[in-house]
Amino acid sequence: MGTFLLAEAGLLDGVDVVTHWKWRAPMTKHFSSMTVLSNCLYLRSGNIWTSAGMTSGIDMALAMIEEDHGRALALDVARTLLVFMHRPGGQAQISIPLAAQSRDIDSRFGALHDWIITNLSRRLDIEVLSDWMGMSPRTFARQYKEAVGDTPAKVIRRMRIEVARSLLEKTSNSISSIAIQCGFSDVENMRRAFLKDGQLGPAEYRERFAGSMRAD
Repeated sequence: MGTFLLAEAGLLDGVDVVTHWKWRAPMTKHFSSMTVLSNCLYLRSGNIWTSAGMTSGIDMALAMIEEDHGRALALDVARTLLVFMHRPGGQAQISIPLAAQSRDIDSRFGALHDWIITNLSRRLDIEVLSDWMGMSPRTFARQYKEAVGDTPAKVIRRMRIEVARSLLEKTSNSISSIAIQCGFSDVENMRRAFLKDGQLGPAEYRERFAGSMRAD
């Protein structure tokens, strides 16, 4: 809620910020002078830092320590607090596979989601997915939408974005190789998906969140 206070005070005009996913829509509605990004735990824009909630404030504090005093001290603080230096899930506020599983109460498609996340570079259209499930394409599409609440194509697109963001944060792989690994046809296709989903392109995302990692 601290982001709301800063916005009300006029300190965030023209600034990129992040807040908890639950409050992104009302913040965007009431404060049009700033850009509220999604899928970030914390964000630095100039000399302004914002985070997506209480626990993500710890992630942000560790990032501040790393920037001001180096990685060694930040790691020491993380060990003292018994927290990850960088969360395994990366910057995403909500895990797409976890969200899909939580909606799929009977776990009819749990094994399929596990298979998809390890085969993102493959062609993953309705025919491939329905064949994997042993169902007709029409039946699969209908039952999947009923169970998960979204189409397979949309879930897979968000999975690809989530994995790509994690690779941008944690590896030095080139952006083009990450695009292919995650099933995007090319860098431009991945860039468009990123912008549609969270307003930051792959290169800018890496620059903001990759820490000490650099692309080849």
